[in-house]
Amino acid sequence: MNYRSIADASRAVANNLHKLPEGIDLVVGIPRSGMLVAPMIALNFNIKFCDISAFMENKKLGYGLTRVSKTEDLEYPHQAKKILVVDDSVSSGTSMVQVKELLEPFLDDFDITFGAVYACKNGKNFVDTYLEMVPHPRYFEWNLMHRKEASTFCVDIDGVLCFDPSREQNDDGENYKKFMLEVDQLAHPSMELGYLVTSRLEKYRPETEEWLASKGIKYKELYMNDLPSAAERQRLGRYATFKAEVYKSLPDSRLFIESEEWQARDIAKIAGKHALDFTNQTLFDPQVNLASVTEKLKYSLPQKIKNRVNRYLTKVK
Repeated sequence: MNYRSIADASRAVANNLHKLPEGIDLVVGIPRSGMLVAPMIALNFNIKFCDISAFMENKKLGYGLTRVSKTEDLEYPHQAKKILVVDDSVSSGTSMVQVKELLEPFLDDFDITFGAVYACKNGKNFVDTYLEMVPHPRYFEWNLMHRKEASTFCVDIDGVLCFDPSREQNDDGENYKKFMLEVDQLAHPSMELGYLVTSRLEKYRPETEEWLASKGIKYKELYMNDLPSAAERQRLGRYATFKAEVYKSLPDSRLFIESEEWQARDIAKIAGKHALDFTNQTLFDPQVNLASVTEKLKYSLPQKIKNRVNRYLTKVK
């Protein structure tokens, strides 16, 4: 399984600008995810950017007041000569083909390059350039809760779907009940989630279900810790173990989204399946080995450091 966070995407852009054509004077992002990476590229090149509609309609380009763009004289998209049209990723090519059809009337008047930050083996055939190859199965931070596969995920509640309670709120009594009913939402899934697996006690199921319904969060099943008290839960200390056992029992679930780093690590180890530390956006692989570490190095380090580490890993193999 391959996972990329927003921070990973930013590094991918910064470390691979040399793969993009020289002389680009405008970046055009493909909504919606392309508008995440378009400003990253534009800021690195110190040029302007816009979305597809703004380009086609030749709307005046906006800019900030704190930095002068290298293309300061470029007030409208159609004044650009060399354009990069970019999406976050390309796989089936459906979105890229549609965009190319939209921009066909402009191809004779502009030098347009079609690109993506991430591509897979098939997807690379639909673009002129890409920055990194990321094969399937793959997930991205920015669309994790908005894809159909979410219906198979195991998802923690506190620290993922809502904020964690404070020490005062977490009293296993009236303050805690009030917290569960009034806590602000954190993640906003647009798809039905698979299995909500929480260390919350079973006795708080009514409050938990009421809050989930009030926020429109849909899910298949809700698993809660069936213990008499928070003190007993703390005495046993089986936070990650409880979640991992539920996760392991669900054959269709291949990803657990957990709020705590140490729990995500333990869940992956115990269940033998991937777990995501949602807070730090770190994916824990149950099969950590030299190959998986080397794969992570391919995108997480600057090129000079990568070369040194790869030479070292070659020696120790």
